[in-house]
Amino acid sequence: MQVVMDIGGTNCRIATLDENHALKAIESWSCLEFSGPAEVLSSYIKMHKLEVTSLCIAIASPLVEDQVTMTNLNWSFSGRALKQQLSLKTLNIINDYHAIGLAIPLLTESEKVQVGAGNIDPDKTALICGPGTGLGVAIRAKIGDALQVLPGEGGHMDFAPNTPYEQEIWRIFHRKYGHVSVERILSGPGLAELHGAICEIENIDAPVLSAQQISDLAIAGESASCEKTLNLFCAMLGSYCGSLALATASFGGVYIAGGIVPRFVGFVKASEFRNRFEDKGRYRSYNEKIPTFIVTAEHPGLLGAAAYLRQGNSY
Repeated sequence: MQVVMDIGGTNCRIATLDENHALKAIESWSCLEFSGPAEVLSSYIKMHKLEVTSLCIAIASPLVEDQVTMTNLNWSFSGRALKQQLSLKTLNIINDYHAIGLAIPLLTESEKVQVGAGNIDPDKTALICGPGTGLGVAIRAKIGDALQVLPGEGGHMDFAPNTPYEQEIWRIFHRKYGHVSVERILSGPGLAELHGAICEIENIDAPVLSAQQISDLAIAGESASCEKTLNLFCAMLGSYCGSLALATASFGGVYIAGGIVPRFVGFVKASEFRNRFEDKGRYRSYNEKIPTFIVTAEHPGLLGAAAYLRQGNSY
């Protein structure tokens, strides 16, 4: 039996694959309830009475050596030890945005929403990124007739403020963290901290709110500070995606995934996101041609992990 896992900083999703590599028996688990992937998978195997021979894990972590240590979750494990512990014939461990990059060509029109203008050039590079518990980034390039996905750690690039107000935001984050990466702000935890920073600048006495509460209140128009926070979040995301698009010449499209942005697609479309994406001075006309999409598919990480197995890769 082939199984795929998509492990983020908050949730772990698992599915089996049928003979056509379609996803079956999809389950979602809170990572905080488990000590690592072996424990989660053991619970899944017991629930569905499976004998697993092949496993592909898409995980929100840099993959440099055999030891996998997550940035935004207290999980660390050895790939070789995990393979032995679970008695697997094959084990694949890939970055979660590597998996999403593989899923992009498989998405239906209803599983992505375009924001702004631009047309896809399928022969050109595409960019995949997205805020969740962290901020994932990957590049999809066509080499010959084959697609190659290049994962990276672009979420840990320096945050670049674009306005005097954003410089104030940077100073607050710098006071707390020293180095201010983009992920510190453009993520679920970052959205919550961004609201706190805005309230500090505006001298607003507001309660500490979660990312979900902030987006809900902003969409409902029930909190001016939350609306300002979400608008600024979308604007800064546009600037960041636009810079990455410039660096990678992503005329194959920019795809925003993750667990945050798909919750408020309409808000993004009405925000400064696309204007800031295009606002690159002399290169505005360059970015105007690059299309941007929000990925609304429910399980792109699992879909990409299944695609990886279908390619016949092994660990």
